Amino acid sequence: MVQVQPSLELYEGAGYDDAIFVGTYTCPSDVDPDCPFICSTLSECDACGCFVVDEEGGPWGDAMDVIMCLLPIIFLLGVTLKPNPLPTTVSLPAAAMMMLLVRVMYLGSDPTLSCGAIISGFHEALSPLTIMFGAIALFETMEATLCLPYMMREMKSLTEGHIVAELMLIFAFAYMIEGASGFGTPVALGAPMLVSLGHDKFGSIVTLLVMNTFATVWGAAGTPIWFGLGNISGLSEDDFVEVSFKAGVCLTFAAYLILPTLVLPILCPVQELKKNFLFIILSLTSVMGPVLVMSFFTYEFPSLIGGMLGCIISAVLIRFRVGLKEYSHPTNERHLKISTTSSSHGLVSSLRPDDPLFAAVQNNCDKNSDDLKECVDNDEDVEEEHSPENGTDASISEESYNVDSKDVEVLEDADQVLASINSVEAALGPRKSFAEGYLKELIGRTFPIWGTVLLL
Repeated sequence: MVQVQPSLELYEGAGYDDAIFVGTYTCPSDVDPDCPFICSTLSECDACGCFVVDEEGGPWGDAMDVIMCLLPIIFLLGVTLKPNPLPTTVSLPAAAMMMLLVRVMYLGSDPTLSCGAIISGFHEALSPLTIMFGAIALFETMEATLCLPYMMREMKSLTEGHIVAELMLIFAFAYMIEGASGFGTPVALGAPMLVSLGHDKFGSIVTLLVMNTFATVWGAAGTPIWFGLGNISGLSEDDFVEVSFKAGVCLTFAAYLILPTLVLPILCPVQELKKNFLFIILSLTSVMGPVLVMSFFTYEFPSLIGGMLGCIISAVLIRFRVGLKEYSHPTNERHLKISTTSSSHGLVSSLRPDDPLFAAVQNNCDKNSDDLKECVDNDEDVEEEHSPENGTDASISEESYNVDSKDVEVLEDADQVLASINSVEAALGPRKSFAEGYLKELIGRTFPIWGTVLLL
């Protein structure tokens, strides 16, 4: 390596009166040392291969250099993880300003070079920020157009409560959404769908997070590859495709190995997985097969195309019960799923058996009633079930069903929840048959998803 310390005479002799050279330029030994002072375009300067280095660091030694550089990160973690965290609109700019002060005041970096790095960082951040904006826009659009509750209703109708069918359909759906928008959108959409179908909240989030890792490589039209590796010099489009198919081979093998043995058992009993093993393999192949094939040709769309085909094929497999065995619903395994409309496939509200509202619905109380407490009072069977004579803690009965206690506010909150769900159901309307325009409604309700696919 050749160390070149620029001088005023050098760049003035080369005609660069406006040029500013600060620090030490480190250039490869096979490059002309005068190259940084005679290049006139960005491409020529980039060909020099030189870069500015600061070999001295701060005045307090190498250990303090590491500590000072970590201070902004430590500050960010501290203000974020405390009981009353600072909003990110305050903590992130504060951490960035702290890093700028460390670089300029402690490390002694040139202020002009540091400000230039900030501007360059803004430019580099535009790409992921616009993609995140698209992911948020997709989520909000699905909420505003009732696409998400419509899909939950259709999924309930299609799977008929079969736990294995629900999980594999969610896996294909999450794969497609990750390829379209990325940045955690599959978890934000898929976890509430699983919870609404009666699955455990924590287990649903964990399951979706693990499922999401199988598609992250091609998330948001391949952003981790073309953006994450794009700053590495010397990589071409062919290199990106090579990364894609190597990841495809590894993730396909991992999906067959990990998904049935470690991921699905989080929410599904192992015996049910054994009985429906053929369906799991077929559904998994409908997703990972196209992913593996597409990864040999593109690094942008394997997840998107694989997830879309997987949703279609898995839906067909579920519809004709290919490889699916009969599944019973133990009451102690999943929450009770209650329809809030007259439709047999209405949007479900997951209620625990010990929920005060459970008794009201069991008694076929009027959903529009302003006084759900009367329904609970009239349920003698539920009161008997929770009586001390039957070995049940009396506090449960008192807290849940005594309308004179302060816990009666729970019923009022439940009434509001039912009113909100009923308003969504009223907007969706009853399910339509094929003769009544089912396909038209399906295409219209799911437009945010397939519209995004067409745009990509």
